Amino acid sequence: KKVICVSQTDKDYFIKYYKLNPDKIEIIENPVDTSIFYPDSAGNEKIRQELGLRDDEKFVLFFGQLDNHPAIEALEVIINNILPGLEKRKLNYKLVICGKGDGRGLLKDFTHEQVIFKGFVDRIQDYINASDIVIVPLMSGSGTRMKILESLACGKRIISTTIGAEGLEENKLLEIEDDWEKFVQRI
Repeated sequence: KKVICVSQTDKDYFIKYYKLNPDKIEIIENPVDTSIFYPDSAGNEKIRQELGLRDDEKFVLFFGQLDNHPAIEALEVIINNILPGLEKRKLNYKLVICGKGDGRGLLKDFTHEQVIFKGFVDRIQDYINASDIVIVPLMSGSGTRMKILESLACGKRIISTTIGAEGLEENKLLEIEDDWEKFVQRI
């Protein structure tokens, strides 16, 4: 019998805490459907126009299932830490939030000049491709961060917390930062 896990981090965990034989553990990384998620700039202008973005505005994207606890925490971080940090730097940007739900009411009455709450979209890959950067400021949660894998498949730069990128390694597109001031600087 074999144990299947999705990363070297998981394998190391099983070896250390469950004392499993490394030869009995197989790593099969999470897949991304690259027939859907791939670099594609064909629809970028359409999405930017739909959002009312000017050519000189940076498009920062946050997306996910917005009514789960980790996403609500991330939305609170965006509102309380990231937006004030971006304001302080006087950046020319729009933060676009896509996903099902309204953060259990958090986004219902929330307004900010630089934030566009798009809600659920049919083709998130179009928004990923049109964005300049994807942010994943998660403070809790578990499981695979498909949003990061999908964004990587589209060739996008991502800034995430350690928890948000758990099981993934930092690389030229995926930056990991837990200090909010530094997180904002990276944006």
